[in-house]
Amino acid sequence: MAKPLQQSANPSPLSRLLDHAAALGARTAVPSSPSSSPNEPFHTPSASSGAGTKREHTLIKRECVLTQPTDEMLSRLTEMVRRSTGARINTSCAVRSLLLTLSGAWPRLEDELRSLGVIKLPGNARGREHEREAMERLLAQAIHRALRSSTGPG
Repeated sequence: MAKPLQQSANPSPLSRLLDHAAALGARTAVPSSPSSSPNEPFHTPSASSGAGTKREHTLIKRECVLTQPTDEMLSRLTEMVRRSTGARINTSCAVRSLLLTLSGAWPRLEDELRSLGVIKLPGNARGREHEREAMERLLAQAIHRALRSSTGPG
């Protein structure tokens, strides 16, 4: 007689994506020390720049859709950092650095974005690219103003 099927561990990426418990786990706070319970997820601690303190890093895979010009800009930035510093960074490192740059301007950025008022997101239908690009330029101008008046990353 065949054995009864046991609960699977959601082996495929699609089933992990649709797994509600995994989604909730991705949004929970990371504990300050590695867990010892077999039911809790394992997190690898890494030393931070602080003296004697440890900080855990959880990498979260995200996906975004770029246009050809913005993809070229991101590739150019990544290559520029590699050439200029000799560091073998990847695109994720370049994006994280950009986000850290924005973090220094957070309060001012919020003010600049609010000053734009309500913006209607253009549809994704073909032929509306110019509307989306205009909106993105408007947002970029607000971000630029906020960065110019900020003191730098926190």
